[in-house]
Amino acid sequence: MAFKKRYFYFLLLSCVVLTVFSGCYSVLTATDFYELRNYPTVDEYGEPKEPKGPEDLQYYVSKNVTLKLNSEPPPAYTVDYLGNLIKYNWTVREKVTIASNDLGKLLSMDKNGCLVIGFEENNPECFLRFRQEGDDERFFLILDDYQESTIKYGDDVYDVLINGDLPYLRIKKKELPLRYEEKRQVPGWPVYR
Repeated sequence: MAFKKRYFYFLLLSCVVLTVFSGCYSVLTATDFYELRNYPTVDEYGEPKEPKGPEDLQYYVSKNVTLKLNSEPPPAYTVDYLGNLIKYNWTVREKVTIASNDLGKLLSMDKNGCLVIGFEENNPECFLRFRQEGDDERFFLILDDYQESTIKYGDDVYDVLINGDLPYLRIKKKELPLRYEEKRQVPGWPVYR
């Protein structure tokens, strides 16, 4: 029995340590986004650094998003300098999966308050848009056509394959206590020592 208790406590302790050092996923709320304040810190030369904003956060989706190509784009035709017809076929991706642990970056915020989040560093034109819906403070995925569940991702139109509710944005959040004391005894400031 003592053997099992020891392993239970070891497991509990390792979970606490992992939670403290890795942070845990949390919903990105409008309050978090619009009121993000980061006190400027100083660099190695003692100069104040620029405070960080929402564009410095690491974004994640709440669940996997799978995009399946809706229809292939038609080929493009052109004529070369000798008068030959050249047919270009597009290189398309049949299926795109954005996993819940994939790293996303805030690319911009449009005039309607939608957050444009990119998950592909080499393809910044491929992004998802998220918007705050109603009284809920979360930012949900925006579909271009809710009836057909389609979305434009890059230059192609994809069917969005998700189970249940629409995905929303998440961030990793750590909570660290700040020292606060109700009473303080002043040590004094002597002129001469």
